[in-house]
Amino acid sequence: MNTREENEEYNIDLTLIFQELLRYIWLIIAVVLIFGIIGYSYTKLCKPLVYTTSTNLYVKSNDSASVISNASLQEIDASKSLAETYIVILSNDAVMDVVSEKLTALCTPEEIDAYFTTTMNEDGSISIDSSSILRYVSFATVNETEIIEISATTPSPTISAEICRIIADTAPSVINRVVGAGFVETINIAKVPLVPSGPNATKSGIMLAALGFVLICGIIILRYILNRTINNGEEFRSKCSIPVLSEIPTYHMENQQKKNSLLHKYIPSMRRRDAQARITSGTILTDKVQFSVTEAYNMLRTNLNFTLSTHENNAFIVSSPLSGDGKSTTAANIAITLAQTKAKILLIDCDLRRPNQHKLFNVSNENGLSSVLKRSK
Repeated sequence: MNTREENEEYNIDLTLIFQELLRYIWLIIAVVLIFGIIGYSYTKLCKPLVYTTSTNLYVKSNDSASVISNASLQEIDASKSLAETYIVILSNDAVMDVVSEKLTALCTPEEIDAYFTTTMNEDGSISIDSSSILRYVSFATVNETEIIEISATTPSPTISAEICRIIADTAPSVINRVVGAGFVETINIAKVPLVPSGPNATKSGIMLAALGFVLICGIIILRYILNRTINNGEEFRSKCSIPVLSEIPTYHMENQQKKNSLLHKYIPSMRRRDAQARITSGTILTDKVQFSVTEAYNMLRTNLNFTLSTHENNAFIVSSPLSGDGKSTTAANIAITLAQTKAKILLIDCDLRRPNQHKLFNVSNENGLSSVLKRSK
Protein backbone atom coordinates (compact mmCIF):
# COMPACT_ATOMS: atom_id res chain seq x y z
CA MET A 1 0.00 0.00 0.00
CA ASN A 2 1.50 3.32 -1.08
CA THR A 3 1.19 6.15 1.39
CA ARG A 4 1.29 9.86 0.64
CA GLU A 5 4.78 10.12 2.10
CA GLU A 6 6.06 7.39 -0.22
CA ASN A 7 4.64 9.15 -3.27
CA GLU A 8 5.80 12.59 -2.18
CA GLU A 9 8.49 14.11 -4.37
CA TYR A 10 11.01 16.37 -2.74
CA ASN A 11 12.56 19.03 -4.95
CA ILE A 12 15.55 21.12 -3.93
CA ASP A 13 15.35 24.75 -4.96
CA LEU A 14 18.84 26.24 -5.26
CA THR A 15 17.41 29.74 -4.87
CA LEU A 16 15.88 28.82 -1.51
CA ILE A 17 19.16 27.21 -0.42
CA PHE A 18 21.01 30.40 -1.33
CA GLN A 19 18.45 32.42 0.62
CA GLU A 20 18.94 30.09 3.59
CA LEU A 21 22.70 30.68 3.43
CA LEU A 22 22.15 34.44 3.30
CA ARG A 23 19.84 34.15 6.28
CA TYR A 24 22.69 32.72 8.34
CA ILE A 25 25.44 34.84 6.78
CA TRP A 26 26.35 36.16 10.22
CA LEU A 27 26.91 32.60 11.46
CA ILE A 28 28.99 31.73 8.39
CA ILE A 29 31.19 34.79 8.88
CA ALA A 30 31.62 34.02 12.58
CA VAL A 31 32.61 30.39 11.95
CA VAL A 32 35.03 31.35 9.16
CA LEU A 33 36.69 33.94 11.39
CA ILE A 34 36.92 31.55 14.34
CA PHE A 35 38.43 28.76 12.23
CA GLY A 36 40.84 31.17 10.55
CA ILE A 37 41.98 32.64 13.87
CA ILE A 38 42.43 29.16 15.36
CA GLY A 39 44.47 27.99 12.36
CA TYR A 40 46.64 31.11 12.32
CA SER A 41 47.19 31.14 16.10
CA TYR A 42 47.95 27.42 16.35
CA THR A 43 50.48 27.60 13.52
CA LYS A 44 52.06 30.76 14.87
CA LEU A 45 52.29 29.68 18.51
CA CYS A 46 52.51 25.89 18.54
CA LYS A 47 54.35 24.80 15.41
CA PRO A 48 58.18 25.15 15.39
CA LEU A 49 59.99 27.20 12.76
CA VAL A 50 61.61 25.26 9.90
CA TYR A 51 64.43 26.26 7.57
CA THR A 52 64.82 25.12 3.97
CA THR A 53 67.91 25.15 1.80
CA SER A 54 68.84 23.33 -1.39
CA THR A 55 71.67 22.35 -3.68
CA ASN A 56 71.59 21.48 -7.39
CA LEU A 57 73.45 18.69 -9.18
CA TYR A 58 74.02 18.59 -12.94
CA VAL A 59 73.83 15.10 -14.46
CA LYS A 60 76.14 14.24 -17.37
CA SER A 61 75.85 11.09 -19.41
CA ASN A 62 79.64 11.04 -19.90
CA ASP A 63 82.59 12.94 -18.55
CA SER A 64 83.49 14.50 -21.89
CA ALA A 65 80.25 16.50 -22.08
CA SER A 66 81.48 18.99 -19.53
CA VAL A 67 80.02 21.96 -21.34
CA ILE A 68 76.30 22.09 -21.98
CA SER A 69 76.71 23.84 -25.34
CA ASN A 70 78.87 20.98 -26.63
CA ALA A 71 76.47 18.27 -25.49
CA SER A 72 74.36 16.62 -28.18
CA LEU A 73 70.62 16.19 -27.89
CA GLN A 74 71.09 12.45 -27.35
CA GLU A 75 73.44 13.11 -24.46
CA ILE A 76 70.97 15.57 -22.93
CA ASP A 77 68.13 13.02 -23.22
CA ALA A 78 70.38 10.39 -21.68
CA SER A 79 71.20 12.75 -18.82
CA LYS A 80 67.49 13.36 -18.19
CA SER A 81 66.89 9.61 -17.95
CA LEU A 82 69.87 9.22 -15.66
CA ALA A 83 68.57 11.99 -13.39
CA GLU A 84 65.52 9.92 -12.42
CA THR A 85 67.75 6.92 -11.75
CA TYR A 86 70.14 8.99 -9.64
CA ILE A 87 67.26 10.27 -7.48
CA VAL A 88 66.37 6.67 -6.56
CA ILE A 89 70.02 5.95 -5.74
CA LEU A 90 70.46 9.11 -3.66
CA SER A 91 67.43 8.27 -1.52
CA ASN A 92 68.80 4.79 -0.84
CA ASP A 93 70.27 3.70 2.48
CA ALA A 94 73.75 3.62 0.95
CA VAL A 95 73.76 7.43 0.80
CA MET A 96 71.65 7.98 3.92
CA ASP A 97 74.03 5.85 6.01
CA VAL A 98 76.89 8.15 5.07
CA VAL A 99 74.75 11.18 5.89
CA SER A 100 73.81 9.58 9.21
CA GLU A 101 77.42 8.93 10.12
CA LYS A 102 78.55 12.47 9.36
CA LEU A 103 75.51 14.11 11.02
CA THR A 104 76.14 12.09 14.17
CA ALA A 105 79.61 13.58 14.34
CA LEU A 106 78.48 17.15 13.50
CA CYS A 107 75.32 17.48 15.62
CA THR A 108 75.13 17.81 19.37
CA PRO A 109 73.37 15.08 21.38
CA GLU A 110 70.56 17.53 22.14
CA GLU A 111 69.98 18.20 18.41
CA ILE A 112 70.06 14.48 17.61
CA ASP A 113 67.50 13.68 20.30
CA ALA A 114 65.28 16.58 19.26
CA TYR A 115 65.22 16.10 15.47
CA PHE A 116 66.03 12.43 14.72
CA THR A 117 65.32 8.90 15.85
CA THR A 118 68.39 6.91 16.84
CA THR A 119 69.50 3.31 17.29
CA MET A 120 72.10 1.86 19.59
CA ASN A 121 74.98 0.07 17.86
CA GLU A 122 76.73 -3.05 19.17
CA ASP A 123 79.72 -1.00 20.32
CA GLY A 124 77.44 1.26 22.37
CA SER A 125 77.54 4.19 19.95
CA ILE A 126 74.43 5.96 18.68
CA SER A 127 73.55 6.33 15.00
CA ILE A 128 70.76 8.26 13.31
CA ASP A 129 68.10 6.24 11.49
CA SER A 130 68.05 6.76 7.73
CA SER A 131 64.27 7.08 7.70
CA SER A 132 64.38 10.03 10.09
CA ILE A 133 66.75 11.83 7.71
CA LEU A 134 64.68 11.08 4.61
CA ARG A 135 61.60 12.75 6.10
CA TYR A 136 63.48 16.06 5.99
CA VAL A 137 64.87 15.59 2.44
CA SER A 138 63.25 15.79 -0.99
CA PHE A 139 64.68 15.05 -4.45
CA ALA A 140 63.30 16.32 -7.73
CA THR A 141 64.34 17.23 -11.24
CA VAL A 142 64.11 20.91 -12.13
CA ASN A 143 61.48 21.39 -14.84
CA GLU A 144 62.13 17.88 -16.21
CA THR A 145 65.74 18.74 -17.03
CA GLU A 146 68.95 16.94 -16.22
CA ILE A 147 69.35 19.02 -13.05
CA ILE A 148 68.57 17.39 -9.70
CA GLU A 149 67.49 19.62 -6.81
CA ILE A 150 68.14 18.35 -3.30
CA SER A 151 66.16 20.20 -0.61
CA ALA A 152 66.33 19.79 3.15
CA THR A 153 63.82 21.27 5.61
CA THR A 154 64.59 20.96 9.32
CA PRO A 155 64.05 23.03 12.48
CA SER A 156 67.78 23.91 12.38
CA PRO A 157 69.21 26.02 9.55
CA THR A 158 72.68 24.55 10.04
CA ILE A 159 71.48 20.95 9.87
CA SER A 160 69.47 21.70 6.70
CA ALA A 161 72.60 23.03 5.00
CA GLU A 162 74.79 20.16 6.25
CA ILE A 163 72.39 17.49 4.97
CA CYS A 164 72.44 19.00 1.47
CA ARG A 165 76.22 19.37 1.49
CA ILE A 166 76.83 15.80 2.66
CA ILE A 167 74.50 14.34 0.00
CA ALA A 168 76.13 16.47 -2.72
CA ASP A 169 79.61 15.38 -1.64
CA THR A 170 78.64 11.71 -1.37
CA ALA A 171 76.65 11.50 -4.61
CA PRO A 172 79.50 11.25 -7.19
CA SER A 173 81.28 8.31 -5.57
CA VAL A 174 78.10 6.36 -4.84
CA ILE A 175 76.67 6.90 -8.32
CA ASN A 176 79.95 5.95 -9.99
CA ARG A 177 80.16 2.77 -7.90
CA VAL A 178 76.53 1.71 -8.45
CA VAL A 179 75.84 2.81 -12.05
CA GLY A 180 79.33 2.84 -13.51
CA ALA A 181 78.24 5.43 -16.09
CA GLY A 182 77.44 9.10 -15.98
CA PHE A 183 78.70 11.78 -13.66
CA VAL A 184 77.25 14.55 -11.49
CA GLU A 185 78.63 17.97 -10.74
CA THR A 186 77.55 20.32 -7.96
CA ILE A 187 76.14 23.55 -9.40
CA ASN A 188 75.71 25.41 -6.11
CA ILE A 189 76.62 24.71 -2.51
CA ALA A 190 73.79 24.81 0.01
CA LYS A 191 73.85 27.92 2.17
CA VAL A 192 72.67 28.24 5.74
CA PRO A 193 69.22 29.88 5.54
CA LEU A 194 68.80 33.04 7.58
CA VAL A 195 65.01 33.30 7.31
CA PRO A 196 62.60 30.49 8.25
CA SER A 197 60.65 28.97 5.37
CA GLY A 198 57.73 27.95 7.52
CA PRO A 199 55.30 27.31 8.90
CA ASN A 200 53.07 29.68 6.91
CA ALA A 201 50.58 30.88 9.50
CA THR A 202 48.59 32.90 6.94
CA LYS A 203 48.20 29.91 4.64
CA SER A 204 47.15 27.68 7.53
CA GLY A 205 44.61 30.27 8.66
CA ILE A 206 43.14 30.57 5.16
CA MET A 207 42.95 26.79 4.73
CA LEU A 208 41.23 26.29 8.08
CA ALA A 209 38.89 29.20 7.36
CA ALA A 210 37.96 27.54 4.05
CA LEU A 211 37.35 24.29 5.93
CA GLY A 212 35.11 26.13 8.39
CA PHE A 213 33.21 27.72 5.51
CA VAL A 214 32.59 24.35 3.87
CA LEU A 215 31.53 22.76 7.16
CA ILE A 216 29.09 25.47 8.24
CA CYS A 217 27.57 25.76 4.75
CA GLY A 218 27.21 21.97 4.62
CA ILE A 219 25.50 21.93 8.01
CA ILE A 220 23.11 24.74 7.02
CA ILE A 221 22.26 23.07 3.69
CA LEU A 222 21.81 19.66 5.34
CA ARG A 223 19.59 21.19 8.00
CA TYR A 224 17.52 22.88 5.28
CA ILE A 225 17.17 19.67 3.27
CA LEU A 226 16.15 17.62 6.31
CA ASN A 227 13.80 20.31 7.58
CA ARG A 228 10.15 19.49 6.93
CA THR A 229 8.77 22.68 8.46
CA ILE A 230 5.86 24.24 6.56
CA ASN A 231 6.63 27.90 5.91
CA ASN A 232 3.66 29.15 3.88
CA GLY A 233 0.15 28.28 2.81
CA GLU A 234 1.15 27.07 -0.64
CA GLU A 235 3.57 24.57 0.87
CA PHE A 236 0.88 23.48 3.34
CA ARG A 237 -1.60 22.88 0.51
CA SER A 238 0.87 20.83 -1.55
CA LYS A 239 2.00 18.65 1.36
CA CYS A 240 -1.22 18.18 3.31
CA SER A 241 -3.80 18.26 0.50
CA ILE A 242 -6.41 19.95 2.72
CA PRO A 243 -8.06 23.35 2.20
CA VAL A 244 -6.64 26.49 3.81
CA LEU A 245 -9.35 28.76 5.21
CA SER A 246 -7.12 31.79 5.62
CA GLU A 247 -3.51 32.84 6.00
CA ILE A 248 -2.89 35.22 8.92
CA PRO A 249 0.29 37.23 8.32
CA THR A 250 2.74 37.81 11.13
CA TYR A 251 2.01 41.18 12.73
CA HIS A 252 3.21 43.26 15.66
CA MET A 253 1.85 46.24 17.50
CA GLU A 254 3.41 49.64 16.91
CA ASN A 255 5.21 49.57 20.27
CA GLN A 256 6.31 45.94 19.98
CA GLN A 257 9.70 44.76 18.74
CA LYS A 258 10.18 41.67 16.65
CA LYS A 259 11.99 38.65 18.14
CA ASN A 260 13.56 36.62 15.36
CA SER A 261 16.63 35.21 17.05
CA LEU A 262 17.39 31.49 17.11
CA LEU A 263 16.93 31.44 20.89
CA HIS A 264 13.41 32.86 20.69
CA LYS A 265 12.61 30.47 17.86
CA TYR A 266 13.72 27.19 19.38
CA ILE A 267 13.63 27.58 23.18
CA PRO A 268 10.05 26.97 24.45
CA SER A 269 10.44 29.05 27.62
CA MET A 270 11.49 32.12 25.61
CA ARG A 271 8.66 31.53 23.13
CA ARG A 272 6.16 31.47 26.00
CA ARG A 273 7.67 34.63 27.43
CA ASP A 274 7.29 36.34 24.05
CA ALA A 275 3.69 35.13 23.87
CA GLN A 276 3.01 36.61 27.31
CA ALA A 277 4.54 39.88 26.13
CA ARG A 278 2.24 39.92 23.11
CA ILE A 279 -0.79 39.24 25.28
CA THR A 280 0.19 41.92 27.81
CA SER A 281 0.65 44.51 25.08
CA GLY A 282 -2.79 43.66 23.69
CA THR A 283 -2.06 41.88 20.41
CA ILE A 284 -5.69 41.80 19.30
CA LEU A 285 -7.79 43.28 16.53
CA THR A 286 -7.66 47.00 17.20
CA ASP A 287 -7.18 50.10 15.13
CA LYS A 288 -3.40 49.62 15.51
CA VAL A 289 -3.42 46.35 13.57
CA GLN A 290 -2.67 46.43 9.85
CA PHE A 291 -5.60 46.30 7.42
CA SER A 292 -4.27 43.10 5.81
CA VAL A 293 -4.45 41.29 9.14
CA THR A 294 -8.02 42.44 9.73
CA GLU A 295 -9.05 41.27 6.27
CA ALA A 296 -7.34 37.90 6.82
CA TYR A 297 -9.44 37.33 9.96
CA ASN A 298 -12.59 38.48 8.13
CA MET A 299 -11.82 35.93 5.40
CA LEU A 300 -11.31 33.28 8.08
CA ARG A 301 -14.70 34.15 9.60
CA THR A 302 -16.45 33.93 6.23
CA ASN A 303 -14.83 30.60 5.34
CA LEU A 304 -15.57 29.20 8.80
CA ASN A 305 -19.24 30.12 8.50
CA PHE A 306 -19.43 28.55 5.05
CA THR A 307 -17.58 25.39 6.11
CA LEU A 308 -19.57 24.88 9.32
CA SER A 309 -22.86 25.43 7.53
CA THR A 310 -22.33 22.14 5.68
CA HIS A 311 -21.75 20.16 8.88
CA GLU A 312 -24.10 19.21 11.66
CA ASN A 313 -21.43 19.82 14.31
CA ASN A 314 -20.28 23.44 14.53
CA ALA A 315 -17.25 22.71 16.74
CA PHE A 316 -13.70 23.40 15.57
CA ILE A 317 -10.29 23.46 17.29
CA VAL A 318 -7.62 26.14 17.30
CA SER A 319 -4.33 24.28 17.74
CA SER A 320 -0.61 24.59 17.00
CA PRO A 321 2.48 22.37 17.30
CA LEU A 322 4.34 24.56 19.81
CA SER A 323 3.65 26.72 22.81
CA GLY A 324 3.54 30.45 22.13
CA ASP A 325 2.40 30.16 18.49
CA GLY A 326 -0.65 32.39 19.14
CA LYS A 327 -3.57 30.05 19.81
CA SER A 328 -5.10 32.33 22.46
CA THR A 329 -4.73 35.41 20.29
CA THR A 330 -6.21 33.64 17.27
CA ALA A 331 -9.20 32.36 19.28
CA ALA A 332 -9.84 35.86 20.64
CA ASN A 333 -9.63 37.44 17.20
CA ILE A 334 -12.01 34.86 15.73
CA ALA A 335 -14.47 35.62 18.53
CA ILE A 336 -14.20 39.36 17.79
CA THR A 337 -14.76 38.94 14.04
CA LEU A 338 -17.78 36.75 14.71
CA ALA A 339 -19.13 39.29 17.20
CA GLN A 340 -18.82 42.00 14.55
CA THR A 341 -21.66 40.26 12.67
CA LYS A 342 -23.97 40.97 15.67
CA ALA A 343 -23.79 37.33 16.71
CA LYS A 344 -23.79 36.40 20.39
CA ILE A 345 -20.37 34.94 21.17
CA LEU A 346 -19.26 33.25 24.39
CA LEU A 347 -15.45 32.88 24.61
CA ILE A 348 -14.44 30.52 27.43
CA ASP A 349 -10.79 30.20 28.44
CA CYS A 350 -10.43 26.54 29.51
CA ASP A 351 -6.70 26.76 30.04
CA LEU A 352 -6.64 26.47 33.82
CA ARG A 353 -2.86 26.27 33.94
CA ARG A 354 -1.97 29.34 31.84
CA PRO A 355 -5.13 31.41 31.24
CA ASN A 356 -4.60 34.29 28.82
CA GLN A 357 -7.96 35.54 27.56
CA HIS A 358 -8.51 37.84 30.55
CA LYS A 359 -5.21 39.55 29.74
CA LEU A 360 -6.18 40.03 26.11
CA PHE A 361 -9.46 41.70 27.02
CA ASN A 362 -8.01 43.41 30.10
CA VAL A 363 -10.58 41.99 32.54
CA SER A 364 -10.27 40.30 35.93
CA ASN A 365 -10.16 36.53 36.20
CA GLU A 366 -11.13 36.46 39.87
CA ASN A 367 -14.32 34.65 38.87
CA GLY A 368 -13.70 32.27 35.99
CA LEU A 369 -14.34 28.75 34.76
CA SER A 370 -12.94 27.16 37.90
CA SER A 371 -15.37 29.25 40.02
CA VAL A 372 -18.29 28.02 37.92
CA LEU A 373 -17.14 24.41 38.20
CA LYS A 374 -16.89 24.70 42.00
CA ARG A 375 -20.43 26.16 42.29
CA SER A 376 -21.83 23.41 40.09
CA LYS A 377 -20.68 20.81 42.64
